Amino acid sequence: MFTNIRLGVLVIVLLVFFMSATANIVDATNMWEKFHWSRAQDSFTVTLVDKTSKEWNSPVKGAARDWSLSDVLDIKIIEEKVSKNNKNKNNCNPIEGKVVICNEEFGDTNWLGLAEVWLNGDHITKATIKLNDSYFNQERFDTKAWRIYITCHEIGHVLGLDHVDNDYNNNSLDTCLDLVTNPEVSQHPNQGDYDSLELIYAHLDEGGTVSSTHEDYGNKEGGYDE
Repeated sequence: MFTNIRLGVLVIVLLVFFMSATANIVDATNMWEKFHWSRAQDSFTVTLVDKTSKEWNSPVKGAARDWSLSDVLDIKIIEEKVSKNNKNKNNCNPIEGKVVICNEEFGDTNWLGLAEVWLNGDHITKATIKLNDSYFNQERFDTKAWRIYITCHEIGHVLGLDHVDNDYNNNSLDTCLDLVTNPEVSQHPNQGDYDSLELIYAHLDEGGTVSSTHEDYGNKEGGYDE
């Protein structure tokens, strides 16, 4: 039973609003508002800059493979590993056009994972995923199942998906975007998640916010709720 620790937080901290000709998007069952990556082609690649330490290696790669089963996107990992003794919160700085994933002891935040997105209108321009080792170093959460679940969950958010359910105590909906007390039953996306991505990315945009370069650091936030 969860009492004080939230699995994550869906938050936006730095919104940049512009009048834009964003196409209407059909509501998906678990769409996070209308947030999505802008792209000018039917399928696209999201670059995930992996700055996690070695205990997160398998969960990150597994979640990237899972989400790449979508018909509309693939996830490419660029590893920029740092040692566990040489990490700091600056490793989580966002990069324009990419998703940065990192782990750190962020303290008693009441969240295990935090997905953050920067927006230009409804378009995601960059994103970060923070994994809180202050909890994952505790026996309760120091398991492969929790790491797989949280990593899959947070990546789903930065692709534009919300929770499919906010009740921790009902039966599992067989997706990592369900909120659960037992992560063993919710390790991967399900077909409904892939269908939602197809709805979100059913239109094309003028230009794109998915970048293949490494420059341009910035700031912004999103995550997942209790």
